[in-house]
This record gives sequence, C-alpha cells and structure tokens, in this order.
Amino acid sequence: MRQYAADCLAHRKANPTDRKDMLHTMLHAKDPETGKSLTEEQIIDEIVTMPIGSSTAPCVISSALYYLLKNPSCITEARKEIDNVVGDVEFTHTHLDHLPYCAGIVRETLRLSAAAPGFNIEPLPDTQGPVTIGGGKYQVPPKQTMIIVLHGVNRDPAVFEEPEAFKPERMVGEAFERLPEGAKKWFGNGKRVCFGRHYAWMWNMTTLVSLLKNVDFEMVDPSYELKQDGWFNLRPVDFEVKVKARRK
Repeated sequence: MRQYAADCLAHRKANPTDRKDMLHTMLHAKDPETGKSLTEEQIIDEIVTMPIGSSTAPCVISSALYYLLKNPSCITEARKEIDNVVGDVEFTHTHLDHLPYCAGIVRETLRLSAAAPGFNIEPLPDTQGPVTIGGGKYQVPPKQTMIIVLHGVNRDPAVFEEPEAFKPERMVGEAFERLPEGAKKWFGNGKRVCFGRHYAWMWNMTTLVSLLKNVDFEMVDPSYELKQDGWFNLRPVDFEVKVKARRK
C-alpha cells in the first residue's frame, strides 16, 4: 500500500493538473501556525489511511441489511419514521437529526457487528504501579497492552438484556443515554478514536435511510445465517440480496 501511495504521489508530481482535489491540498496546503506543508512521507501515510473508512463503513451497511431482513418489523418501523420525516421531498442531511429510530438501527448494528473488531489500551506512560480495574478485581501492570474485543464487550448480559437480539429501540432516547460509555466504543477510544467517525456516522445514516426509503430487499437465500470474516473489519460472508424499487 505504501508503494501504491508513493506511485500516486510520483505520478501527480510528474503530471501536474489544475484539479483542486485532496492530493493537491496535501501537496500544497500549509499549516496556518507553522507555515509548513506535509512531507512526502506524511502524504503517503495519509493515502494509506484513507481506504480504512471506505472498507469499514460499507461493512456496517451490509450487516444492517442482514439484521433488518431477519427482523422485518424493524424495517416497517424505520420506514414509518422516514415517511413521516422525509415524505416525498428530497432526502438531505438536514433530516438526519430527526430520524432517531434509524440512528438506533445503525448503533445496534455497530453493537452486534462492530466495523472494527476491537482496539488496544494500556496504562498511561507515567504509571508507576499496577492499575486496578473492575472494582479491584483485576490489576494491570504498567506498559501492559490489553486488547478490547468488542464482540464480547457489546454482548455483556449485565448491560444488554437479550444481548444477541437485534433491538434498535434500546439505542434510542433515554435507553441509549443510560448505557455506560464503555458500551459505546464502536469507533475506538481516547486519543486514538477514529478521526473519521463523524463522517462515517453521516455516511452510514445517509446510505441506510436512502436504501430504506427507495429500495425493497429480499435475501437470495432465505435460510442464510450470518457468517463473518475480516482481520481489520467484520463483514458478512456470502450474503446476497435481491433488490427492486420500493413499492409504497
């Protein structure tokens, strides 16, 4: 990937263009405080990072379609909300804040099928002794890295009743606000939280609402049960749907 990024950069330098795209910005923009531009290595870092969101976000939509088709009453509820809020006018980003049930679908999908399977945490660098967590039940030595596996965290029966069930309503309003912050780490944690999370959220909401508003879905294999793979992200395997224009 780094070689591909380096080739992209070299091609642009050898073939200047008037296009004011992202690569142009990374090559020519200067930091307003330091007056410095990105180095070639930094630009390559940015190019390598970009495909991450283009992989994880679509996986969320694929998983959402699976859960919705397994729970058709959720499709009915979502479409009722969409039809009431958006109606027959053009759907725009201004509608997003008024679609709480659809937001609940995205959150519940992230809970059951997080786009990324987990993240690392460790005690702060200046920690001298072990860190106690879990009400004193566990001690973590300094510099000890821990892997947080979201598949387990997001299915904690002490937090989620029927943790394997797909229930968007638990991710809406007061029910969502009552959840501990540790159950909302779909985009990572702390300073290393996904820097594209706001865009990813808007993209997932916009895509899901657009599909539910305009398209009918049907599983190619009605007996299909979720199978997933992916080392960086989780995606349904061999999951296919037939689509047609929504019949209203």
